[in-house]
Amino acid sequence: MAKLVKPERNTIIHRKKYSDSNNTNDKVKALDEQSKSLNVLVGSIKEAYPNLASSNTMHDLIVQMEGTENRISVERNKYNRVAREYNNQVVKFPGSIVAGMTGHQKINYFSADTSAQKAPSVNF
Repeated sequence: MAKLVKPERNTIIHRKKYSDSNNTNDKVKALDEQSKSLNVLVGSIKEAYPNLASSNTMHDLIVQMEGTENRISVERNKYNRVAREYNNQVVKFPGSIVAGMTGHQKINYFSADTSAQKAPSVNF
């Protein structure tokens, strides 16, 4: 189990970063990092223990991870939709006047980091 210490620790660290984040951009970044760490952790488990990959429990875990990734994707899309609507209100009249007086600014859309497009490599 010693081989899994680093991926497991990274997952816990990113989960703590998410819960400690005070603004949306930091939460989105922490969530993305946590998702990457979870993928590395599952990959590490599968490589370190190939017999587990064929077990029903491991299959159920993989199905749950895929479901979690799908739910995260749906929520990211919802966030981007709401961010687009908010940004439209901030720049259109009369919302732009109110936003200027109250200090409201456009918010960033969620966009995946370019490194998220590559599969992580796991070295033991």
